[in-house]
This record gives sequence, structure tokens and C-alpha cells, in this order.
Amino acid sequence: MTVCRVVETALLRSVLTGMAVGLAEIPIAHHQRPATWILGIGFNIVFALVLWLPAFLLIAAASRNPTARAFWQRLEQPGATRAGAVATIAVIGTLLVLFAVGANETLLRSLQTFHNNAKVSLVIALAAIAAEGLVLIVAFMWAVPYAARRAAQSERLARTLRGWPIALTAYVLGVLILLAAVRVIASFLAPSDPTLGYVGVASLASAVASAMVVRDRIRVNPAVRAMAFLAVAVIGLALYVAALVPQARAELAWNNTPSRAILQQLYALADRDGDGIPGALIGADCNDDDPAISPLARDIPGDGVDQNCSGADAVPEPARGGHPASRSRQSLDVLLITIDTLRADHVGSYGAVHPTTPLLDAFARKATRFAHAYSPSPLTRRALPALLYGRYATTLPFDNKNDAPTLRRNRLPSLPTLFAAAGYQTRVVMSVPGILEASWLDGFAATQTVGNSNSIDNATDVTNAALAAYATAASCGQQSFTWVHYFDPHGPYLRPAGAPDFGDRDEDRYDSEIASLDTQIGRLLRELDASGQLAHTIVVIASDHGEGFGEHGYYFHGRSLYDDQIRVPLLIAVPGGAGRVIDAPVSLVDIAPTLLDLVGMSVPSGMNGRSLADAVEHDVSPHGAVLSELIRDHSWVSRDMVAVIDASGKLIWNIDDDSYEQTSLDRDTPATGQDFGRLRDLLRARLDSELSTVPGEDESRASGRIEATK
Repeated sequence: MTVCRVVETALLRSVLTGMAVGLAEIPIAHHQRPATWILGIGFNIVFALVLWLPAFLLIAAASRNPTARAFWQRLEQPGATRAGAVATIAVIGTLLVLFAVGANETLLRSLQTFHNNAKVSLVIALAAIAAEGLVLIVAFMWAVPYAARRAAQSERLARTLRGWPIALTAYVLGVLILLAAVRVIASFLAPSDPTLGYVGVASLASAVASAMVVRDRIRVNPAVRAMAFLAVAVIGLALYVAALVPQARAELAWNNTPSRAILQQLYALADRDGDGIPGALIGADCNDDDPAISPLARDIPGDGVDQNCSGADAVPEPARGGHPASRSRQSLDVLLITIDTLRADHVGSYGAVHPTTPLLDAFARKATRFAHAYSPSPLTRRALPALLYGRYATTLPFDNKNDAPTLRRNRLPSLPTLFAAAGYQTRVVMSVPGILEASWLDGFAATQTVGNSNSIDNATDVTNAALAAYATAASCGQQSFTWVHYFDPHGPYLRPAGAPDFGDRDEDRYDSEIASLDTQIGRLLRELDASGQLAHTIVVIASDHGEGFGEHGYYFHGRSLYDDQIRVPLLIAVPGGAGRVIDAPVSLVDIAPTLLDLVGMSVPSGMNGRSLADAVEHDVSPHGAVLSELIRDHSWVSRDMVAVIDASGKLIWNIDDDSYEQTSLDRDTPATGQDFGRLRDLLRARLDSELSTVPGEDESRASGRIEATK
């Protein structure tokens, strides 16, 4: 075969492979829009030309090897010989994909279980993966010869694989069956994101089928010309869609697929100034020649420059906060209870399917329940500092150079520093190590970490430690601010002993953990009530963020700004207060100014949060909108998003793809209408008013956004 014919054959195979994988991506990645289908097919053709073209050329070169040539000849021969070769490839490919998916999930589970000890998690994961490898070798030694022998003995399969039209039909059906099988298996092995495994199977099957089809009675030259014309047309149409349909770009970017990799490279090419946001036709960067100007920047009010691409320069506003104490109160203690990874709709009073929280529900009936409370960020390391400081994460001095964002030491006022300055005894009881940072501990006189990285489901021990801390401090006579953080609902989801059994799904075991936790929080409140402590204590119960279970195609948290990630329970009870429900949207950043206001302390200037004291004491609903941010970092958060929420609904701006999504206030159902323009204007105004930089402000209030290192 001449060099030209080798190249032509490889080109044809690559284009066919790209088209097949692009079509397979549609059901795998749940692409809904036809524009996304075109984008995926076009980008997969590009990906195939980049990846599979060299592979096919290498295979052609390696085919001169006697062993490789013998196998290739078996694949070319119709009938039983080809059936055995195809079965061999199918089994090897399936075993390798399953091993890769299983190894990935093993590593993920290990990192979750031993999330604060990377060395331990890595050693355990490698040991488990080595065991999986041994199982793979045993399966390989048995399954490959068995599958090849049975396939060669099948007359029906041999007849099916004799002609290329029938072979192509069989290939399509085979790929669908293979994908369905892998999907079922991977749903157990890798529920987090098995998309890459599915696409890997589709890619391998498509490449093998393309090689079979092209080698069987096709005149290469006319086929190459036809396919080249079709490929150029599809790629051109895909680029057109990429430029003009941001929703298609956003949908394509959700899953780990080859087309997403091409999209990210396209973004990088369109980002001339290197600030991480593309300009031109496909990005939101309003000035792609200046890295200091992008949607990730913070605007400087009154300088005549729109640094954050909101559409206008920020207008200097009077500093929020700074008002004197408005309440004259008797001495009150403060108890702040935070729960990791508890989404609102898995709490009974917020509409849980299972009876997860009877004790919290009883407490909610005597407290102020905020029906629409939102986390400022779906990530613990940004949400909890935002709560303590009363500021959105972007306005806090995060160091984003490490794997996880770290809050730098600073001189900004926070709940512990303000309470300590007012003479309160301050203490924190933390469930596991690795969450608290030195900057968070400023102002806490006593800190206690109950568990270790191997005992993250330890609500009983946390409650015991909190009660012991109260008993020890009872004789001091000081007012106290106590923060207790529970970790239990966080993955991995394991049903605790004695907890209700709601089922075998991850979501069911998650609910079992919540029910077990409810028992311990109920015990803490009951014993504090029995001792008389609650009679002079303000109690706040909240979660830092939610958790996804596949509702939007992803799992865990830090993935988006849908309600499963950011809508959280928030309960505030004051001595003598009445039970009530507030429907207006509020944020966790409102907790700090609310507590300061409720105990009669002044709220310092600069806090983004607003006091909810009137809502708690007088049933007066707050007005205005709240923000939530997803901020790219060097761990698993791979995109930048911001959402604005008010009484009419939510608008999510996917900054990377420059796309908007409007949803209703309940259940994230899609919403459209005249409110879109108003919400977009409100979002831009809030970016300026809440996240802008005041000239001359303390340098510690540096941007929490990641540097342009994408």
C-alpha cells in the first residue's frame, strides 16, 4: 500500500470515528439541544483527527510486524476468523475500561474517606487498585480466549460480520448494547461521573468499526473526498454554533468528553490576554487586550473603567454596616451549629421525602425558618469563611495557588474576633481536622477537633465534646459564643448503626446519615435546655452547602449553582421568640450581622450581609437580592459562575461560556419571560455593589478569585 493510500485510509477512519463518538455522546452526556449535537459531532471530528489519525498511522506502521499483521489479517477475513478477533478486541477494551473506571472510583472513595491525609488515602487506593489489577489479569486470561472461541463458533455472528453494510449495522447495535452494559456496571463502580468511561468504550468501538468498514470493499479516494467535504462542513457549522449559541457551549462543557477538551482549547485560543476568560465572539471578556479587565476582576468604583465587564463602572456607595447597636439586650449567649453538606430539601421542614429530621423539625417550629436560604459558595472552604466574616468569598483574601483555596491571615473583623473583643468566651468544636485554618481561628480562645481523618461520621463524639465544653465553661460567668460543626452527611455515604434504613442508593444512605445526625443535634439542644442554657442562648442552625445526586448530571458539590448545591437550611431561634417562616431569599453572609444585631453589638462597615434581626423578632421580611459564587480553583472546581437570587427567581451566569440560565425560586425549574432582562441588570448591579473594590481599602481584602492560570 502506498503512503498516500495509507494516509487516505487513516483520514477516512478518523472522520468516521469522530462522527460515531459525537453521535454516541448525545445519549451519554444527555445533550438536549440540537445545537449541542452539532457542536459535539464537529468537535469530536477535530478530536479524532488529533488523536486517532496518528493512532491509525502508527497501527499501519506496526502492521508490518508479523504478529500484528497476523491479527490484522484475522480482523480482515470475513466469517468466524473476524468474529473471534472482534470478540477479542471487545473483551479487552471492556475489561480495560472497567478497570479504569473502577480505579478512578477507588481513588475517589479513598480520598473522600481519608480526605485529610493524602498519603494514607493514596497508599490504600494503590493497594486496592493493585488488587483490582490482579482480578483484571485473571479475567483477561479466562475471558479473552473464551469470548474468541465462542464468537468463532457462532455461525450467526460469522454471517453478520461477512459484509460491510451488515457489519456496520451490527456495529451500531453492538455499541449500543455495550454502552448500556457499561452504563449499568459503571453506575455501581463510578456513580460520580462515568461519562468518560462510556465515551472511552464508544471511541474504541468506533475506531475498530471504522477500520473494519474502510477495509471492506470501499473505494478509498471517492470516500475520502466525500468525507472530507462532510467533515469540513460539520466542523464549520460547529464553529458557527460555538460562536452564536452560548447555551450549547455550556451544555457541552458539563461532562468529561473529548468535545469538551476541544472546546477548552478553543477558549484558550480566544483568550488573547491570558486572564482565563476568552474574548472575541465566544467569551465574556469585554477587553481581551487587558488582563486586568474581565468578569473575574473586581471593579474600582468611580475610576471610569469597567474592570468586571458589568456594563458600567461601579458607583461608589455608602459603606454597608457601621450602624450602632439598635437593640438593648440582656446578656445572651450564642450557639452556631453548622452541618457539612446538608441540602435543604433533605430536611423535613423543607420538604424531605424521608422522615430524616423530626427533632430539627420540632426546633424549626419554635424558630424562624428561612425557606430560601442560600450558601455564598458550594464549597466548605469558601462558604464557612463567608459566614464567619459576613462577606462573599470574592471579597476575602484567598490564596488559590494550592490544591484547595486557603484563607490568608488578615485584619478583617469576623464573628469570633468581634465577640472576643466584646468580652465573650469564644470556642469552636470541630468534627474533623483539615477544615479549620489558622485565619479562621483568630478570635477563638478554645478550639477542639474531635475526630481524625478516619472517623468523619462522629456526630455522637461532637455532641459529647460540645456538652463537655459547656459544662466546663458554666462556672466562668462570661457570655459565650460557641461554634459546633458536624461533618456526618458528607460522603462517603454510610448508614450509621441504628440509623433508619431508607434504601441502598447513595441518596438513601445520605438520608440515613442525616437522620442519625438529627438525633445528636436533638440531644445537644435537649440537654442544653434541661440545664437552662437555652433560656439565654441564641441558636443558629445552618449548612455550608448542599450535595448533588445526578439531578443535573453531576454528583457531590462544588459543581454548579443549582439549588441542590447552594440551597441550605437556616434556622434562628431567640429566647422567647415565636416560630415563623420567612420566604424571602437570604444568604449565609447575613448570619454575622444578624447575630451582632441580636446581641446589641454594632455591625462593622464592609460586611456584605444584612441583619435579619427584624425578620427573627418581628416577622419583617428582608428585601433585596443575594449572590452565590462558584470560583475556579486548582482542585475539582473547574469553572466560574455567579448567580443572583431574588423573590422572582434565580439567574445563573456561566462566565466561562458566557451563557445565562433563568430558573424559578423552587426546584430550579427553567423560567423565561420579561424578568430575564431585569435579573441580568440586577446581577450586573450586584457585581458592582457587592464585589467591587474601594480605593485604599485594606490590602487584606484581595480578590478571592483564582489568578489567571487556567
